[in-house]
Amino acid sequence: DYLSMFLLDEGRSLDTCLHCEACRVECPLAIDIPGLMWMAEADHIARHGRGWRNRVLGNLELLARAGSLAAPISNAVIGIEPSRAVVHRALGFDTSRRLPRFRHETLKRWFARRGGGNGGPGGSRRLAYYVGCFANYYEPETAQALVKVLERNGFEVLVPDQRCCGMPMMANKNMSGARRNAEYNIESLAAAAANGYDIVTGCPSCSLMIKREYPNLYDSDKARLVSDHLYYVDEYLMLLSRRGDLNRDLVEISESIFYHVPCHLKVQDLAGVSLELLHLIPGLSIERVDAACCGMAGYHGYKKAHSDLSMEIGGKLFGEIGLAQADRVVTGCGACKLQIEAGSGARAIHPIVLLQEAYGLGPYLS
Repeated sequence: DYLSMFLLDEGRSLDTCLHCEACRVECPLAIDIPGLMWMAEADHIARHGRGWRNRVLGNLELLARAGSLAAPISNAVIGIEPSRAVVHRALGFDTSRRLPRFRHETLKRWFARRGGGNGGPGGSRRLAYYVGCFANYYEPETAQALVKVLERNGFEVLVPDQRCCGMPMMANKNMSGARRNAEYNIESLAAAAANGYDIVTGCPSCSLMIKREYPNLYDSDKARLVSDHLYYVDEYLMLLSRRGDLNRDLVEISESIFYHVPCHLKVQDLAGVSLELLHLIPGLSIERVDAACCGMAGYHGYKKAHSDLSMEIGGKLFGEIGLAQADRVVTGCGACKLQIEAGSGARAIHPIVLLQEAYGLGPYLS
């Protein structure tokens, strides 16, 4: 009904769609509602244009690359008044929200510096790693943890050429840019898959986009090949565990955790894989599991027009984190991490970080 009224020019806005894709799961008729939403977005753009803010936010990887190259100066600009207020107002962001800090040494630079450009150290098994923008530019320590865990399990890791998966581009009305990035990634990742590499990513949104949306954007054998070989990293590690191929030499971590399930894992039927993985760590107790939407939705929660609603949606989650009083908060999504930290004050980490520590590969330093 909502889409019908929108297409009939009844003034309905798509700006409040969180792109969580929960509607795909909830629809009793199995209608591809997210696909219809993307079509409606494209129709709206064709008739009304994108606007300069959507043009800027629709190229977030370009902004992240520039911010990374200019770090730490770029971090001072977004962190110190009055330049911080200027940047927020220019982008239409709520001035009370803190933007993530750029990292000068991205995962890709770290990987090349340690001699990993041609596959890196490891064993006889091979995996390709699709890093994603958040892990590469804002949280490379988490991406490094993923590489180290895979190498501890005997994998040679390759980081193939890649661009932003396109999900944040589509959410900010850059449909043409998202399609170009998808085409580029399909070519690169298909080449890796054809050479015997499975592909892993630590980002639920990248996993959703590449596995489910790429074949919808490009009905091709290469898109399907990439989709068939793409795994969320916790999913892949649990497949190894079920086959008896996972290194189980783990030290005890006597801590309690609060685990938040990202929406983009739920809609891939992967809500339980991270919990299974965490249960393998000796001594770790899971205090509470929460599956409510955090309300962030990429940069949606930063926008002044939606910031209050975003925090309202996440209110239940923030309250439960406070009540649980667990030693650590764990979630697999970078956007959820930012929202949790903003709304609860608790620090959040990716499950792969705990696994890195359990393997004795060093603490999380970010």
